[in-house]
Amino acid sequence: EIFKDENSLMNFFQGLVRQYQWTAERAKGPLDEWSSRPLTLFFYTPQGNTEGRIQVLTTKIMARLNKDDRIKVIERAEFESLIQELAIASSPLADKKFALMTNAMVAGRLLNICSIYQDGSKLQLIMRLVESETTLVKAALYEEWESESSTEVIADRLVQKLLQVIDEKFPLRGKISYVVNSNNVKLNIGARQGLKSGTKLNVFKDQCITQDGEIVSEESVKVGELEVSKVTEDCGYAKVLSKSEDLAVGMKVIP
Repeated sequence: EIFKDENSLMNFFQGLVRQYQWTAERAKGPLDEWSSRPLTLFFYTPQGNTEGRIQVLTTKIMARLNKDDRIKVIERAEFESLIQELAIASSPLADKKFALMTNAMVAGRLLNICSIYQDGSKLQLIMRLVESETTLVKAALYEEWESESSTEVIADRLVQKLLQVIDEKFPLRGKISYVVNSNNVKLNIGARQGLKSGTKLNVFKDQCITQDGEIVSEESVKVGELEVSKVTEDCGYAKVLSKSEDLAVGMKVIP
């Protein structure tokens, strides 16, 4: 067993974060902290959860999460298999796989530490969403069900709650990456980040507040509205619905 407990898991991810940040800085400078990134959800379940009904419920939860456009679920077994491959791979291959893993896991932002227990006639489920970059718990869910409750009903309810929390904690955000013309712009987010055609977005620009010639604060001011007209895997295109000034590269967008 690679991860004996949650502490060993957190320590491992802290190492991934340091490597990812170092690689990103060397490749193209500081990370864009504003724009949404694909959400890779690492579904970690303690090894003790081996009962058949619990395994069935876990599988159904992951299957439903995978249907969401924004989320890719990686199971514990899949992830540990990759770690084992890294341990025996030659250096060039290991470096390549490590880069892919850190990009998928750390850039994905989320760990879902899920514990499901059978306690007499009750099923108890605890989910904690951990931000992989900081290893801070962003949200926690606790549910208790009668053991005879349908796994379909439980999975549907839990996934609905989990997706709601993810949308609240990690809203869709992006930036204008290119001004096509006065009526159309290109965005730096696409289908992998959850952008969809028809989505309406507000455009904001950051401006500095000065006092006596010194910058004392910064605020975001709404300068326009967009409607997404086309989406590719990694970018989107939007038509301008309204604007109070010319739109520019780097302006922020959010629904």
